[in-house]
Amino acid sequence: MTLGIGLISTFDISTSEANIYGFTIIAGLGTGFHFSATIIAVQSATEIRDIATVTGLVNFFRILGGAVGIAVAAATLENSLITSLSTILPPDLVPVVINSVSFIREGLPKQFVAPVINAYVDGLRLVYLILIPMGGISFLISLFVQHHSLRRPASRVQNSKELEHKSEEHKPEHEPEERVVVITED
Repeated sequence: MTLGIGLISTFDISTSEANIYGFTIIAGLGTGFHFSATIIAVQSATEIRDIATVTGLVNFFRILGGAVGIAVAAATLENSLITSLSTILPPDLVPVVINSVSFIREGLPKQFVAPVINAYVDGLRLVYLILIPMGGISFLISLFVQHHSLRRPASRVQNSKELEHKSEEHKPEHEPEERVVVITED
């Protein structure tokens, strides 16, 4: 994931489509492995009765982290654009370009299009440069994850059998009989 993000941070206006697709696939594979491995690691290290709780917590923190990450990325991009565009564009066009990307191709005078696109590319590069250390920290933390077998040890299986036995104790001893009443017309 960190390698893919680092490669994406090298994008510029002249990046070939092959590099765009290749680097995105590398980042996507790393991210996919990271997301699924987290859930598996947490579930294998947890007692059976707590699996639902820990899975919910992992997903909650994943969503929370994504929300914070998007906020940081959006603020970084916007601040970069404000700084860059204020030196390129007249002051009245800066907010219009930031709020409407389609305005760049549809309404912006042609002499400003290339410099504005470069400003966007530089801003996005900065966002990815910020993500590189986050991915690296994530990788370093993953080195300290302890191995837990996916096969449940006897104590965990015994605990789950005890839970099943306790739940059976609370069932009524005699199930009520079902009676079928047939009504006929005579």
